[in-house]
Amino acid sequence: MKKSIVITVSLLFAGAVTHSLDAQTPTAVPATGKVADLAWLAGRWTGQMFGQPCEEHWMKSEGKSMVGMFRLGPAGAKPVFEMMLIEEEEAGLMFRLRHFGTKLVAWEKDEPVTMKLTKLADKEATFEPAGKTDLKRMTYRRESDDKLFIELQHDSDGKVSTTTSTLTRVKGD
Repeated sequence: MKKSIVITVSLLFAGAVTHSLDAQTPTAVPATGKVADLAWLAGRWTGQMFGQPCEEHWMKSEGKSMVGMFRLGPAGAKPVFEMMLIEEEEAGLMFRLRHFGTKLVAWEKDEPVTMKLTKLADKEATFEPAGKTDLKRMTYRRESDDKLFIELQHDSDGKVSTTTSTLTRVKGD
């Protein structure tokens, strides 16, 4: 009897620990959604990221896609550019991006960075890798009419680091 109580308590404890770990472990299960659900991203946003000025533009969704672009770096410096595309696919909403330097030379030679939507809430979207990339998670959250929060989690030499930025909507856009 005593042995069965110990086993039962051990199993319950293991279940509780597993549930607790699952709650903290990010999942790669696609969330359902449509490009139109991300209409709140549209606009021109500016701010700072990685200690440098940045600008991000998102066009309004058209059909099953939404296009964006990003620029990082001060005037006169060698900027970094990104082209971004969010598309509805059978697997869910997919986010693809490519980085470019000057002369539009792509950093990603074979394939774009590809991420899938894993969380969609009211004016918040989280994407996680759908392929090989150092980017582990990317979250966009519209904090107000004029504020867009971005959080990037990336692997740098085996260590996960987080970068956050709050961009401000450019009036008239």
